[in-house]
Amino acid sequence: MVDLKRPKMTTLNPYQSGAQKCIPAVLIYAFDPRGRVLLLQKKNGIWNGLGGKLELGESFRLAAAREFAEESGVGVPEDRLQWLGSVHFPNFIPQKSEDWHVQVFRCELTADEASRIKSAESEPVAFHDVLGLTKLAMWPGDVCFLPHVLSARIFEGTIWYTDGNVRRSDVRVLSLKT
Repeated sequence: MVDLKRPKMTTLNPYQSGAQKCIPAVLIYAFDPRGRVLLLQKKNGIWNGLGGKLELGESFRLAAAREFAEESGVGVPEDRLQWLGSVHFPNFIPQKSEDWHVQVFRCELTADEASRIKSAESEPVAFHDVLGLTKLAMWPGDVCFLPHVLSARIFEGTIWYTDGNVRRSDVRVLSLKT
């Protein structure tokens, strides 16, 4: 008789041992009826999609709806959030040994919703013309996936940073066949 049991692992991988953490997070890019995208300006001056970390036991979609409401002052039903993809940022915050795993959503706002947007937290939000995004201070890696967000293409990828600069990226459009 063949023993099909797996051999006992004596070494834990970095996630199992707690040496490396994986932070689940969301980014939401909302568009007004004029096609402008809503961005949030972080304390460091960088413009980014709205979003943040998941709370314990929360789904990505629920976190996206919660974060959007907290940061924009406007609630959007979960079913209006279109999932576009995921981006993994290995060792994104090296001093904390944190990888970030981010689910990206897109939302089309009604004119009424867009008119009620306000900065609900300490960081300002504003609509920006998509043609002017390259003039804004953004994370260098955003250029790797933002074109897919703007064209509503489903994608997945990994972006590696070193000292705040993109060292390497692998972001690709997914072909979902049924």
